[in-house]
Amino acid sequence: MAQNTFTITSDTYTLKFNLPSYGGATRTLTKDLALFNFWVGDISVVDKGIGNEPLVLGGVETLTGDNVGLCFPICFSCFCFSKPLSDKIENAWDLMNNGEEVTITELGDTLNGVYILKNFELETIKGTPFAFAWRMELEFVKDI
Repeated sequence: MAQNTFTITSDTYTLKFNLPSYGGATRTLTKDLALFNFWVGDISVVDKGIGNEPLVLGGVETLTGDNVGLCFPICFSCFCFSKPLSDKIENAWDLMNNGEEVTITELGDTLNGVYILKNFELETIKGTPFAFAWRMELEFVKDI
């Protein structure tokens, strides 16, 4: 059976999300350099350290099977979804707001690592009450 989830682990939570539908092809690290060209022809380079672009992942969470029928809904202003999904979303928002380091596994050797969750968004997918699109931006900290 093929793997269809990846894991986000922190000191306080362990979350499983469906594999991303987009993003995550590479984790780009860049070198931040400042180049100064002086009138006399001298050039000076100042190394500002390593910078990186955020890793952006996005996918879809769907409610199927036990999540739909057996769990009571938690209602928000515009949509309702099951308790297990609402807990996962609340936990992801906690991780983002607290700036906790998270370990991501099961995404492949090039993407597994320690990150800080910088942004997490969720929105309903029009036409279905059982599917939600998510998007997260992660700042790379170190390899695992």
